Amino acid sequence: MDDKRATLRLDNNREIKAGLSHLRHIDYGYASTSHSAQGATVDRVIVNVDSIRSAQLVNQKQFYVSLSRASSDARVYTHDMKALGHAVGRRPEKSIALDVVKEQQAQQQTQKLPPPTIRRSI
Repeated sequence: MDDKRATLRLDNNREIKAGLSHLRHIDYGYASTSHSAQGATVDRVIVNVDSIRSAQLVNQKQFYVSLSRASSDARVYTHDMKALGHAVGRRPEKSIALDVVKEQQAQQQTQKLPPPTIRRSI
């Protein structure tokens, strides 16, 4: 930027130039992580979700925190819509060993039950 023009250089080295008098509607923009945004409220939120990231980075809690910061507009960008649903549905809570054992026992019990008897009345 100089005192009269702004120049934006894209990744492909293409340049976009505009006079500052044409850019008066643009205000300062800020970026932050969803972690640092906890407790804050802003007008607009743009969330970039890379669904191939680990469950510690992309999960249900992170998605909620990111979207719930917006008071008027929230937009989500991702590279894969199908994978997005799975990624933001992950729960990052850790299970304790006893919970896992109880869940496995419950599954075994349901598998051992005889199939239900169907009775028809005539």
